[in-house]
Amino acid sequence: MGTQEVITETQIKQRLLDLEEQNRKLQQELLEER
Repeated sequence: MGTQEVITETQIKQRLLDLEEQNRKLQQELLEER
């Protein structure tokens, strides 16, 4: 049971990096539209 917790922590960190990258791209698109 305990092993899944270790896996999810790594997945959460990777997901966070992906979301931060998406956020930068979206903000850049907003700046270009203005």
